[in-house]
Amino acid sequence: MARLDGKVALITGAGTGIGRAQRARWRPEGAKVVVAEINAEAGEQTAQIVAQAGGDCIAIATDVTQEDSVRAAIDAAVRHYGGLHILHNNAGGSTPVDSTVVEVPIEEFWRAIRLDLFGTFLRCRFGIPAIIASGGGSVINMASNVALMGVAGRDCYTAAKGGIAALTRSMAVEFASQRVRVNAIAPSATMTDRVRGRLEAGNPRVTKLAAAHLVGLIEPEDIANMAVFLASEEARMITGHGVSGGQRGDDFVNGRALRSNTNPPTPNRGEHTLDNLPATSAPARTLGEFACGLTFEHIPAAVLERAKLLILDALGCGIASNAYGFSDAALAGATAFGGIGRCSVIGRGQPPAGPRRRARQWPC
Repeated sequence: MARLDGKVALITGAGTGIGRAQRARWRPEGAKVVVAEINAEAGEQTAQIVAQAGGDCIAIATDVTQEDSVRAAIDAAVRHYGGLHILHNNAGGSTPVDSTVVEVPIEEFWRAIRLDLFGTFLRCRFGIPAIIASGGGSVINMASNVALMGVAGRDCYTAAKGGIAALTRSMAVEFASQRVRVNAIAPSATMTDRVRGRLEAGNPRVTKLAAAHLVGLIEPEDIANMAVFLASEEARMITGHGVSGGQRGDDFVNGRALRSNTNPPTPNRGEHTLDNLPATSAPARTLGEFACGLTFEHIPAAVLERAKLLILDALGCGIASNAYGFSDAALAGATAFGGIGRCSVIGRGQPPAGPRRRARQWPC
């Protein structure tokens, strides 16, 4: 039995680019596919290709920025197939006009907001009630790496995609009780024909993006694979998440923009080690040593040290609230990294009688 047997999926922007790869991926999984595409000819071509390969697919001309058009597409899908279980909000995009907030034309800001953010809003507004009426299902939005990190010179697209990431989280909470999961895929530059042409022409911006990926630029088929997974029962416990794809760790850690040329700190491990804290519990030692021992290829040392600090900080603040011994591991490990900031840990040793102690700032 295929993963999506009996399911109806509406995919916007499936006539070109990233959306075109969807046509070959959803058919083998048994889904009935509705191609909602502003370019009616491209949409019909996609539907014909799917049908010729043995799939069940129809195309509906849809302008995702127009309320009546989106409502009509959802209604047509439900009327034709009897329901809707999967909504893949793929339509969107940026333009070379995008720039900084002080330089970009105002109309480019509203173009990005209307197409990417408002378009996603409209599709969810009419699609989610149809999914609920069909017994539940999955919404898959398209965010972007720019929603997770700081990227200069793309402020319109960043605002729109950041809004999609936030909307994804809030809708996941709102509709979970009605059996609707909401997630987002957040790729960087994807090897569509347009991007491939720019890369082959030596475009410096695209070349830099390609170099920033741990495993190379994403192919449209990779996004299609992730969308199918998020739509399937294999992802039944996943909601409210944004799935990124291979961006280098020196560009962001936990959503923080970092300088990739930061000089690594000089550790002082001789004076500050886990062994110098005899009160540390065995579980705390295990987790602390794990954090201190993290190593990854292709990630600059400075960024890796910051990532370790975040882990140790979480050990101190989170886990120590129930087991105070963990704070010793956090303090020891963070201190061992040598003067790269401050870490918040709760207490040391055993908890005192009476109210829980307040968090203290330990220099490290």
